[in-house]
Amino acid sequence: MAVGRRLTPLMAALAIGCSAASADDRAALEIAVELNRTPQAVDVRGLDRATVRRLEQLEPNDSTWTRWVAVYVERPVKDTASTPPVIGRYALSRDRVRFEPRFPFAAGVAYRVEVDTTGRRGGPLLTHRFALPWVAHARTTRVTGVYPSAGRVPSNLLRWYVETSAPMEPGNALQHVHLMDEAGREVQGAFLALDQELWDPSRRRLTLLFDPGRVKRGVRTNVESGAPLVAGRRYRLAIDDGWTDGNGAQLASGFEHAFDVGEADRRSPDPNRWRLTTPPPGTRVALQVSFGEPLDHALAARTLTVLDAGGTPVPGSVALAEGDSIWTFTPAVPWVTGDYSLRVVGALEDVAGNNIVRVFDVDRRTDSAGVDRAVAGSTRSVPFRVR
Repeated sequence: MAVGRRLTPLMAALAIGCSAASADDRAALEIAVELNRTPQAVDVRGLDRATVRRLEQLEPNDSTWTRWVAVYVERPVKDTASTPPVIGRYALSRDRVRFEPRFPFAAGVAYRVEVDTTGRRGGPLLTHRFALPWVAHARTTRVTGVYPSAGRVPSNLLRWYVETSAPMEPGNALQHVHLMDEAGREVQGAFLALDQELWDPSRRRLTLLFDPGRVKRGVRTNVESGAPLVAGRRYRLAIDDGWTDGNGAQLASGFEHAFDVGEADRRSPDPNRWRLTTPPPGTRVALQVSFGEPLDHALAARTLTVLDAGGTPVPGSVALAEGDSIWTFTPAVPWVTGDYSLRVVGALEDVAGNNIVRVFDVDRRTDSAGVDRAVAGSTRSVPFRVR
């Protein structure tokens, strides 16, 4: 792999004539990579006036920025056209573009900066490569759990959550997470490959989606390839120890979760069918809600709220148990005698993607922003009394 000269002191700059500028407005482009500051950044200086005018129209997260300035992870392959750019925020100041990556550049990883002041893909590029020195770190990060954690899931399971003890390095999860059938063969193409992996802000929880086209009935991919999971069979979700954390160290050990597959679940969760175990007043005994089925791990933790008689949220902490089929709420202060309610947001889903408004298989109507307003604006209320 071709890598640029080592950066000393962790900053590189390259100046070159800007061929995109006009004869009257020819400027020198300079790429500066700042690695010893927080946040790290890539600066491109000396843009011509025409380019600056185009970039002034863009928001910091606009994907159009990458037509002019993009940072890539170098891959040991000839064809890198499918490699997505590193995600982050852009800012324009006079004749300078500044890029700050969402996640810090990783030690031992080679990167490539590409600048094209024409803004047209395929044009001549100004390219610069850099890498942080490799630092050996102890292998201490572990997979702490996968969800759903139950030993049996429906055949139309939509997603997995993988949680780790420390932040992970994004970008290569699918190389290390495998769905294995009962014969020990890997199920090919089970997970949806996305340009940007679905991490929570801490990079300790990854959302892995089964290809919705294979899960949803009537879709061509489902008809031709079938669902990744087949009812009546047994599988393993296997995570190998080659997956690297945010420090570049591999996992301390691999992880496996074995499970059986049952029939498809095509029924919406119904709050009216939930069983509530109410606490006595004057105590901080937890309110317990039994769903009767596993619900989505992440959504169940944030889409249910306890309200008092005046509609004010009651402060407290939430926990999930029994394979995410039981939700508990422990108040910050003791319960008082009176009426309460459990507010349920319409987006709450079970593990098959069925929310409380409609099942996953039903066609959804979204607005121009891609939001299903019928779901986003829906809530349900389950009353209960402490007495």
